[in-house]
Amino acid sequence: MDIEKSDEVLDSLLAFKELFEQDDSFKVFLLNFNITLEKKLGVIEKVLPDKSVQELLVRFFELVFKHGRIESIVEIVDDFVELKKKLSGEIDAVVYSPYALTKKDIESIANVIKEKLHYKAVNVEVIEDKTLVGGILLNVDGKIYDGSVKGELEKLAKVLRGE
Repeated sequence: MDIEKSDEVLDSLLAFKELFEQDDSFKVFLLNFNITLEKKLGVIEKVLPDKSVQELLVRFFELVFKHGRIESIVEIVDDFVELKKKLSGEIDAVVYSPYALTKKDIESIANVIKEKLHYKAVNVEVIEDKTLVGGILLNVDGKIYDGSVKGELEKLAKVLRGE
């Protein structure tokens, strides 16, 4: 795929995914074994928003149907989104904090992640977790960085126990 078209492909796939998830009649139509592949591809061609990537995506959907994977299209699109993010140096991070963070705090956290983990862009989601006494927990790409008071106390307890 032409890297310059990846944004158009992504936008079209996300629009398709939204239609597939929200329009039950569209989903039932695509999953119906009695409807020919040609009819399904014809409808898909009509609903794709970006005509510049239409041919590429129709061929993609043809493969998806031929391999019996249309019921997995949501997961396929989600995987494509994640792969595109990784290839462009983008990552999602979740910050658990006992209190609301300021925009400046969030930017600082994003900058540290960019610098230390070598990403170009970081999307930060903040979740208030009142069970934390202080500090933060950070989840970046499935790895947990524990800077909470509770985490520090647990580390200290292990040291004192000789573990």
